[in-house]
Order: sequence, then C-alpha cells, then structure tokens
Amino acid sequence: MSVDPRRAPSPQGTDARLRWAIFLPVVASAAGMMWWTWGTWPHLFVDFGRELYVPWRLVEGDTLYRDIAYFNGPLSPYWNALCFRIFGVGLLTLVLCNLALLGLLAWLLYDLLARISSPIAAGWACGFFVCVFAFGQIDVIGNDNYLTPYSHEVVHGLLLSLLAIRCSCSLGDRPFGASIGAGLALGLVFLTKAEVFLAAGVAVAAMVALLVADAARERSADPHSGVARSPDPAWDPRSVLLIPGAALLPPLLSLLLLSLEMPAGEALHGTLGSWTSVFDRALTGQHFYRATTGTLDPAGNLLRMLGWSVAWLVALAVPAGLALWLAGARLGEHEGTASEPEEARSRALPRLAALLTAALAFASLSSLSVDWNESTRALPPAMVALALLLFGELRRRWRSGEALDGLAPRLGLLVFSGVLLLKICLRVRVDQYGFALAMPATLVVVVALVDWVPAGIDRRGGSGWLPRAAALGALAAMALWFLRVQDYYVTTHRHPVAAGADRFFADERAGMIDEALGEIQRRLGPGQSLAVLPEGVMINYLARRVNPTGHINFMPPELIIFGEDEIVEAFRRAPPDFVLLTRKDTREYGGAGFGRDYGLALVDWIHAHYRGVARIGVYPLGPGSGSRCSSASMPASDRPHRRGGVAYNAAPPMGRGEAAPPIRQLARAFAGRRQGRAWKREAL
Repeated sequence: MSVDPRRAPSPQGTDARLRWAIFLPVVASAAGMMWWTWGTWPHLFVDFGRELYVPWRLVEGDTLYRDIAYFNGPLSPYWNALCFRIFGVGLLTLVLCNLALLGLLAWLLYDLLARISSPIAAGWACGFFVCVFAFGQIDVIGNDNYLTPYSHEVVHGLLLSLLAIRCSCSLGDRPFGASIGAGLALGLVFLTKAEVFLAAGVAVAAMVALLVADAARERSADPHSGVARSPDPAWDPRSVLLIPGAALLPPLLSLLLLSLEMPAGEALHGTLGSWTSVFDRALTGQHFYRATTGTLDPAGNLLRMLGWSVAWLVALAVPAGLALWLAGARLGEHEGTASEPEEARSRALPRLAALLTAALAFASLSSLSVDWNESTRALPPAMVALALLLFGELRRRWRSGEALDGLAPRLGLLVFSGVLLLKICLRVRVDQYGFALAMPATLVVVVALVDWVPAGIDRRGGSGWLPRAAALGALAAMALWFLRVQDYYVTTHRHPVAAGADRFFADERAGMIDEALGEIQRRLGPGQSLAVLPEGVMINYLARRVNPTGHINFMPPELIIFGEDEIVEAFRRAPPDFVLLTRKDTREYGGAGFGRDYGLALVDWIHAHYRGVARIGVYPLGPGSGSRCSSASMPASDRPHRRGGVAYNAAPPMGRGEAAPPIRQLARAFAGRRQGRAWKREAL
C-alpha cells in the first residue's frame, strides 16, 4: 500500500481528548494569572491610551488617516472599533476580546508546538508563555502583555502569522483551502506591522518551497528506488499559487474602502502602514530605537550574548553529559547479566536522579541574584544552532529519499521565530518588544530543551530524564523570577482609575489622573475639545474629549513621522478649546524634554494662544527651560488668549517616594536605567 508523504499524521499520534487534557492545565494557569493580575495591565499614559482612543473615535464616525493621524496598518484599529460597536465602548470590552484572542493564540501555539515535539513538551512551553509573557508586567511601563498591548498590531500580527503557518501545515491534506487560508492570513498580517509580516511571509515561503521540492523529487524518483509514491497524489503543487493571490485581497480591499473616504494617495499610504517609515533613517536612528535594537552598543551586547550563551550551555551540558556517561556505565555493568529487578532499578534510578536534578537546579538558580530578563540574550545563537541541526536533518532525509513534509512545521516555526528576532537580535529581552518578538523563539527553545535534546540522548542509549529535569528546573526558576517581578507591580497598582467598563488600577499617580479628570469636568463644557501634550491621550479617552487636530501623541517619533510643521498647522486649522501639558522626560530619545529639545515650534504656538488656568503638581515643562517654557507656567499673561490651558505633572521622576522592588537584582536594574540607560517608553 502506497503512502502519500505529504499527508502528515496528527502530532505524535495523540488523540484529541488527550491533547485537550494536556492543554487544560494551561487554561487553568491562564485563569489564575488573569484573576491575580486583573485590571493592573495598562499604563496611565504610555501607548495604551492610543489603543482605546482611536477605536472610540472610529465608532464616533471619524476615519482613520483622514481624521486621525496613524502610522500603522488599519486592521487593528477597525477590529477594535468593531468590538466597541458590538459590545460597547470600554476598556473591559477590549480586555475580554483580547482574552478570547489570547485563548486562540495559546491553542495555535500548542497545536504547532505539538507538531514539532511531544504534546507534553508543548504544554510546558504554553504554560511558560502564560506565566511569563501573556499577562505580566515586568517593567515600569507595562503594556508588554497580550491583554493591553502597547500596539494591538503586533499581537494581531502574531496570531494571524501563526494561523498562516498552521494553514501551511495542511497544504498536503487540503491544498486549495489551506492555500487560500494561508494567503488571506498573510494579507491581513500585512495590514498590521512590517516586521511581523516579513517574518510570516518568509516562514510560509520556506514551508512552501520545502513541500514543492519534496513533490518534485517524488515525481522524478525512480519507481524502484524505494521512495514511497502515491499513484493519485492529493496535493497539486500548483495550488500554492493561490497563496500570493489570496494575500493580495486584504490590502486591495483596504485600499478600496479607504479610497471611498480620502484621496487614493492617502489611502495607499494608510494601507502600507508602518512600511512607509521602515527605512526612515531619522526615525530608526533615534537613541531609543538604537538602544532597544542593540545597535547603540553592539560590542557590549555581543559580549552579553556570548556570556549568556556560555552560561546556558554549561548549565545544560553538564546533566546531558552525565546522562550519557551513566547510561554507558550502566550498560557496561549489566549487559547480558541484568535480571528483571535490576533492569527495573536501572530504569528507576535515572528518574530519581532527574527529580533530584530538577530540585537542585530550581533551588540553586532561584536563589541566585540573576536578572533573568537578560537570559534571553542567548536566543539568537540557540536559533542558529537549531537551524543548523534542522539543515542537517533535511540533508540526511533528502539523500536517503525520506519524505520531507514532516519537517515543514519545524522549518516554519524556526524561520518565523528567527526572522522576528532580527529587529532585536543584539539585545533580546522578555520585556519591551521582546514580549512579542522573542516569544516564539523562546517557546521553540523550551521544546528543544524539554523534548528534542532528551529524545536525542535517549536514541543514543542515554537517559533523557536528567537534561529534561535540569531544563525544567531552570525554566521554573526563570518563571518564578518573572512572577516575583509581576507581584511587585500588581501590589503597587492598587489605586482605582475611572469607573464602570473603563475601571483599572494604577500606582499612586492615579490620584493625579482623577484630579485632572475632575478639573476637566469642571472647566470644559459639553462638546469642548482637549489636547494632551506631549503624551497622555488616555486622558482624552477617559474624559471622552476629542482632540480636533487629529494627532494623538507628540513624542519625538510622531514629530518625525508626521512633521512638526504639519502638526502646528493642524493646531492652527482646528485649535482645541483646552490644552493639557504633562511632564515627560524623553532622554531615552536623546533629548531631555518637550519644549526644550524638541517640539519648540509647537510649544511656542501654544504659549502664543493659550493662558494657564490650573496646575496639578509641579510645572510640567520643568525649571531652567528658558523663556519658551516660563511664559506657559504663568497663571496669567498680558498676551491675548483665546483658549484655556491646564498644566499638571502626572509622572514624577521614578524613584522619588516610590518603594524599592523587593528583589535586589531588579533594584539594581532600575538604578542602572535611572542613570541613563535606554528603557522602552519609560515615563520618568
């Protein structure tokens, strides 16, 4: 009976009930994490206010790119607006919808990882994802989670990318349906973020190339060569031509719909989204982006990468070598003479040793003063090593005539994870961009440590239990460290902000937000507008006050993308009734602050047309900033004014009056960042 080599079996031959049973602990872990961290995810000012404000304005009738200045693709804002329209406007709506997407993302991860490893290893990896990546806040900003992400585009892009890879795994079973599904998913990814689409596109292309090469080899094989052939193959390689065709449909539909509301050039610019700024040297050359990608200190980052790679290699190579040595010693001692009880003892001893190894690894590593947020710096070398191993396996199967299709899921995940790392390859961390860009590579390495390496040792006559136990102990210590960090932020976020469907919890700055919202409520009449500068559109959303200029943030990246002259002109065309200034230290971008190092023309225009009417805390533009800022701090002025202004300090410098984290290594990390090290979107 001939076998079609493109028809991949179900992962490890596991039935659906067993797979669900393994996945249930992951669901239970997610429920526990959600209960523990409930309402503490979003940041008061940074990024997530945009994720609420934009869909609210779309529900109110605004059009993206025409009425709202936006620099990413259109998919996520309109999806969130659809959720608001169906379930009502509110933070709770977005959280619950994101929770449903998180469940789908976790299942896709489990399904794909189970195709390249054992279901139990896939369950371990997904549990690690839930505890470390999905819900956590591991820096002062937050928003690096999957319920209130700093950018929905990256989360939606990840989900759709995994869906495209999953569809590509079914090309042998359902060639036309899977091709259309993979293409549509890729087209939707294009409407999110450029780096995610690049990774997904390369991954799907690699999988398709492997399957096409396998099919071509089979069709040209000698019937007597021993290679299994199907007289009536179910997969036509030409079906993959549907993938690029289907991928074009979402961008073309976006272009058509946007063209109904704006000129075609603007519609095209909006459809391209972040692709229009990928090669903007003024933007990518900023201090913040160079620091987060590691190009600011390439030599130092390479040394740290090497150090962590050596540390991981030593920690895991010792138990692996011990497992092989013990197996050889046991085989030499009992070969040909072992009785049945002795064989039982020989099988039990490695497992007992594995338990002791796991306990020892967990106890020793959890007691060390290690910044585990840095441990993922070893991911790029690990991915290179896994890629070389996969290349060797592909070469072996090609020469032996074995089917290659079973390696397609592994190839797709490795390529996808590796390309995602390119943006941060010199400085891979779990926080900042790493919560999304480093997550797939981390989970692939987890299954490699828990399944691939132990299985390889088992095939060589050793006991894979020892390296598996050591890896699980190290991963448990790593997860515990992140849970401790999360606990610090969960306990400090105990002050309620807003009410009803918008209620969440923040640190002590929540009182300033409430005071500002009260001041806005007292001073602004119905329908009056508000602009918050340079950052703080969350206040616009919570107060339900529109910024008539169409611009959301006024940080250095936005001034580069949209142009400060254009922003000033937008204020002239549609001046807001009130302006609210917040304090924001932007040294992470290379300049100390708004109105001093950037945004000078905008601040000058505000001083010329607004007068101060209220202040909460210290003056937001800071002392010693010259006449440009001192005039705005005056409660009254002889200049003619046509609008009012509210100024307050919503973000005091970190560390003043703030309790230190409970663990020493986190305190040291924060101390280093206060001394000027780059830190993503940090409100100082």
